[in-house]
Amino acid sequence: MGADHAMEPTAALTLLDAFADAYNRHDVDAIMALMARDCVFLSYFGPDSCGERFEGFETVKRRVAAGLAEFPDARWGDLNHFVSGNRGVSEWVFRGTRRATAERVERWGLDVFTFKDGKIHIKNTYHKWRQPQSLLLAELRQEIPVPSIHRPIGRYAHAVRYRDIIFVSGGGPFDQDGRLVGAGDIVAQATRTMENVKAILESAGSSFAKVIKETVYLTNIDENGPTRGVRERYYGHALPAATLIEVSRLAVPGMMIDIDVVAAG
Repeated sequence: MGADHAMEPTAALTLLDAFADAYNRHDVDAIMALMARDCVFLSYFGPDSCGERFEGFETVKRRVAAGLAEFPDARWGDLNHFVSGNRGVSEWVFRGTRRATAERVERWGLDVFTFKDGKIHIKNTYHKWRQPQSLLLAELRQEIPVPSIHRPIGRYAHAVRYRDIIFVSGGGPFDQDGRLVGAGDIVAQATRTMENVKAILESAGSSFAKVIKETVYLTNIDENGPTRGVRERYYGHALPAATLIEVSRLAVPGMMIDIDVVAAG
């Protein structure tokens, strides 16, 4: 659809003013009188990349009516229109109270319109998704439960996801009941530790191939050779950034190794 459906700018701006006024009056018939019979409404949310597509006069009319009913006091303010050829844009700030609640909504958004025969053919809506800062943080941060291994032996989560990064707590050589495995055997302890780290990564939807950083703590740094062989079996060809640290002791008596990692989700 191109130049054949271009509108004279003054007429297009008048059309957008009338459309906004009809919305602010919640006049569904007046809104639809300004839309083409084969109109399309692309909502700002839904199951598809376009949000949700409503096509045809009666289908769009039902969608418009439902949207207005959801916010009985809805208003679109701070309006600004501009047009070019067969396209137009209306910027606005939406304000309204959700039906049967005290939830007050205020969002900045816009509609991108396509004109046809002097009417609105396509209404494509975009807007900011406004959320409280506390809710944003809660959504970005997620503690990962790992039922397949022992419960944490202290006040910590086995892993925490922040955005697309997974931070794995130190995974030690413990069985599902939290008992130390492989007393005096560094290979057995390293193997069990890596199994536990693997279980944590899998619960978070990740793997050793996605590990960005590994930190290994040993009570005897001379045991690095045997532990390296164990770790290589789990990483394969992937090479994480790594740090090796010797410590005087670890959290549980007899514990010889502890490993924590940071991985991509």
